[in-house]
Amino acid sequence: RDLRVGHVVRVAARPDSTGLVTDAITVISEVIGPVTAVDRDTIEVLGQKIVIASAQPRGAWRKGQRVAVSGLRRLDGSIAASRVEPRGPGRSRGLGILEQDADGFWIGGLKLLHADQAQLGRRVLVTGRLARGGFLPARIEDAQAIAATGPVSIESYVRAREGRVLLGSGLAVRGEAFSSDGSLLEEVRAVLDGRVGPDGELS
Repeated sequence: RDLRVGHVVRVAARPDSTGLVTDAITVISEVIGPVTAVDRDTIEVLGQKIVIASAQPRGAWRKGQRVAVSGLRRLDGSIAASRVEPRGPGRSRGLGILEQDADGFWIGGLKLLHADQAQLGRRVLVTGRLARGGFLPARIEDAQAIAATGPVSIESYVRAREGRVLLGSGLAVRGEAFSSDGSLLEEVRAVLDGRVGPDGELS
């Protein structure tokens, strides 16, 4: 358990006589790659703004150093880091919403040299390397779907809008209960308990 302190994880659990048990805990890094900028309380990794005020002491990182970042996406696209750790040589990777403008495809501030338009607006996992002019993907995988059915619990930055709850990860889920009382009109960090139906829809 100590190895996972500060990490964001994905757990598929099942009930037994003692409570909930799981066969695997998957550590999720929101971005892995070289540090490209360092500021007072933030760093930039693959075009993603990482807020590290509570994750590491100032001056812990330098430009060019490869790191893996665990944390939660805010609705502005920045990552509130819970853990930043050194990472050795290898392919870079990032999670985020795939967008497109006149200059091409983007995940946050990271320009992709190619992508599939069918995945626009979805949360994807992109793996590859930095190249001249941007990031050259070797693989782009859809990361929006929640594989499990039944009850789920998700920690996220959230905000309510028009009968749905928007998550920093890019998901938008049914949440009519929040649209009338104004409790989530501003972004807050929260734990959402819900259920995935047979149609894959989370509510």
